[in-house]
Amino acid sequence: MTTEEMKERTEKALGHAFELLKILPETERIIDLKKELTENAERVSALEENWDTDGAHQPTTDILEEGFLLIARIALAVFEKYAVVIPPPYACAARDGSIGFEWRIDPLDMLLILELDTESGKKWRIDAAGDRRQWGKMIGKTDFIERYDNVPNLPEKFLAFFAEMVRHEPYFHKIWAMLKKINHIPYWDDGHVAFRANMFENAWTLYGLKADWDEEDALPPSHEVIEKAFLYVINLAGLLFTNEKLILPPLSINPLPSGPDGLDLEWRVKNFSLLVNLKKDGTTGRYMLDVYGDDARTERGEPERTPTRKLKHKGILGFPDELMDFVAEMTRNKNKRKE
Repeated sequence: MTTEEMKERTEKALGHAFELLKILPETERIIDLKKELTENAERVSALEENWDTDGAHQPTTDILEEGFLLIARIALAVFEKYAVVIPPPYACAARDGSIGFEWRIDPLDMLLILELDTESGKKWRIDAAGDRRQWGKMIGKTDFIERYDNVPNLPEKFLAFFAEMVRHEPYFHKIWAMLKKINHIPYWDDGHVAFRANMFENAWTLYGLKADWDEEDALPPSHEVIEKAFLYVINLAGLLFTNEKLILPPLSINPLPSGPDGLDLEWRVKNFSLLVNLKKDGTTGRYMLDVYGDDARTERGEPERTPTRKLKHKGILGFPDELMDFVAEMTRNKNKRKE
């Protein structure tokens, strides 16, 4: 294929798509989207028949044009409904001549495959899959895996998933940056994988809260408080591994009905329970801890236990010895096998 032929295929692939994108304001994100789409189009347009040396078919110009037009339609629909710009996808070709577009923003994945479907008698088929993943580990239910045949309008949940992806993008980057601080913990240790996944699940919930989340006018936690709590838990995990070679168990990070300036960090590990209330002092601006833990937790239907270990602590944000000792004992208890 000559340079001119490739250029012609690229221009045709993007023509209708870029015409549609003119409707959107020329913001920095729109400019970046167009730039990335151009690079994607140039790459897949350059593919020739047998591009994998094993009989792979060249994507047709019609497939390329329809595919990039689909991305433009998604971008326009998401912007009109949610006022956000979708991140650029990565375009790839399949051996059968179909093309796919893939987005990966931890812990969200979206995969679209556009192909000519002659078997069903339909011209175009879109296979769409979206789920929540963290480094290949499933941490939430699959949100949808569906097939759309010649749909005139993109389904609402399809658009909502893109909007959610954009909304969470900057927050998840912050959490990931914090997690890098504990890079001395073995990355693929099963416990650490579970801990990372748990942190993103908590982030998903907390960043998604809106006013009146409890239906009693409660305000959501501030982003400052969320990030302070996450940094505290991640530093706690780092200290626990440094001192004891133990990996912090997953926890629940819960909002407070009393206002946006605090969170509850809660562990329930076998018969151990630990509640760490983290709250910003309205007068001094300092973060304070109110901690309670014991080993008398029971499941429903079990007889009450008398605690043999209790923890109570109040003070400024930190890692007092009695807290670290309790967390280590709780974690070792988690790792014990049943007799």
